[in-house]
Amino acid sequence: MQPAEVRHSVLEDKTGTNGITFEGVCAHVAAAQPAIVILENVDELSKALNIVHLYETFHHLGYAGSHEILCSSNHGLPQVRKRVYAVLLNAKTFNQTEEQAHATAKSM
Repeated sequence: MQPAEVRHSVLEDKTGTNGITFEGVCAHVAAAQPAIVILENVDELSKALNIVHLYETFHHLGYAGSHEILCSSNHGLPQVRKRVYAVLLNAKTFNQTEEQAHATAKSM
């Protein structure tokens, strides 16, 4: 286990490509306020620190959601690759509480 001071989400690293991309996505979502945000990435994103940072960041933007790890080959794609898919809903757009938005996203 790494010391607490160096444990962080790759999404928080403002100098790495993951952090820069995530920051850009968040800026766009904050400006555009789409009803639904769907994110797809390697299953590394689902690691605890990363997914917690994702949900905390989107919570501050007014979104709640759910994620699943899916293997591409189980869905008709010619590759064996696990990917994480996150569906986030703008709770205000759907006139739902955060808990309701989470349940709606999970059902999608």
